[in-house]
Amino acid sequence: FSTAIVFGQANDFISRLKTQLLLYRTQQINQSAVIQTDKTLYRPGEKIWMKCYVADAMTHALSLNSLELSVLLTNKRGVNVVEGKYPLKNGVVECNFSIPADLQNDVYYLIAYTPEMENIGVEAVYKKEIFIGSPEHLNVIPKVEYSKPFFTSEQKETATIRLMD
Repeated sequence: FSTAIVFGQANDFISRLKTQLLLYRTQQINQSAVIQTDKTLYRPGEKIWMKCYVADAMTHALSLNSLELSVLLTNKRGVNVVEGKYPLKNGVVECNFSIPADLQNDVYYLIAYTPEMENIGVEAVYKKEIFIGSPEHLNVIPKVEYSKPFFTSEQKETATIRLMD
């Protein structure tokens, strides 16, 4: 008889634990975003065509929790050049925006996040490097690579500079 009581208590504990994990999982939305672009080198004035995916970070299935995706084009200093908000349909959106015609030749970043990702931290935000410039006017393209993807401004960090032609 005592074995049945212990077995019943264990089943109650597992059942409660499953319920609590499910509640935590539905309250803590953990997502990841990915942007596919038609190319990585653009001229000023061109359109960037994108297909964006938002997935559940645990299951890697398309996320149905978010209704919109914010996409930013920023320079190396983090200043927004272009930004847009696009409605997600079943975790996917196809979108585009025009690059300003007077933009200088340089490396820029596409950043994507959902409203649910805003409070998670900078590590959760998707960041893709693209180059905007007129290739016929360039001899080399500099690229700075840091040993860590994110670090605070007061933290000292090393970097490697690669020159490509």
